[in-house]
Amino acid sequence: MKSTRRSDKNRADKYSGRAAAMLDQYHWEKPDAHFLALMESGALTIADIRELTWAQLRNSYEGLFIRDIPVNLRPDYLDEIRALLKDGKGFYGEELYGEGGSPRLFSKETLKNITKELDQFKG
Repeated sequence: MKSTRRSDKNRADKYSGRAAAMLDQYHWEKPDAHFLALMESGALTIADIRELTWAQLRNSYEGLFIRDIPVNLRPDYLDEIRALLKDGKGFYGEELYGEGGSPRLFSKETLKNITKELDQFKG
């Protein structure tokens, strides 16, 4: 994993609080909600999440790990991620363990829309 720039880390810290408020105040589509839950955890930057593939997630008894980083998600989101990993289907119905390699967690459209929402949120 490449090193995280300070500006990316500061942005992730700022967005962590915004993401928590957005999750509490509004209903989101499943991919959007999971993106916000990952941002709320503060474990990854937006740049990290953009590049994230399903193969980089590891579910264990100790919890969910992304690139060997423990990620603390709200229980509902953790359960949904675990169910998706078990079923082998992503947020958009894509195959997680197919011959085409591991797909990214989020589509470019989802990333674009939810990042815009985060930037504009004044909660």
